[in-house]
Amino acid sequence: MSICNDKKGSILSDIVLLTDGFYCDKTEAHVKGSQHYAFSIFLFDSLRNLLIQKRAKGKYHSGNLWSNTCCGHPLSVCSINEIEKEAKSRLFYEMGICDVSLDFEFLYSYNEQCSDYKENEVDYIFSCVSEQTPKINEEEVSDYRWINIKTLKKEMQSSPEMFTIWFRQIMELHSDKLFKRELLENSCLQL
Repeated sequence: MSICNDKKGSILSDIVLLTDGFYCDKTEAHVKGSQHYAFSIFLFDSLRNLLIQKRAKGKYHSGNLWSNTCCGHPLSVCSINEIEKEAKSRLFYEMGICDVSLDFEFLYSYNEQCSDYKENEVDYIFSCVSEQTPKINEEEVSDYRWINIKTLKKEMQSSPEMFTIWFRQIMELHSDKLFKRELLENSCLQL
């Protein structure tokens, strides 16, 4: 099955798109560690505070952990516009936030064990700016908060087990790309 077919993505889908172009049950892909596509959204306010969410306790994995604003699995990677469209739908579904302009930042691949599941993803990382107050879907999200990079890094160092593995890795390896403006301002102040 080609990845550029007419299969329409759904925010409630129980399937994922594997990197070999086939579709697979979401749970099966995470149990077997099959490489699949994902997207992650990092939503900032105008002061560059990041909106993070606490995943609902009942999530199939990594429940009750803090993570980036929103994540999901695109069912088409034919164009960045298709992925962006699915990411916006997921952001609205989980966080009640709409009408944002997403910027594609970079691709990130990781392969990590998450308790009984394995995350083996090629992750499209998006960022955006919004001042909207979230209206969370409690089946997906149990809490949210705005946090600056300094506090976030401190919390991740002192209590890494409180955060999802992918969020910790993205922050460790790529926070300079996501917090560009704040890092520039902080480095200028330290001179």
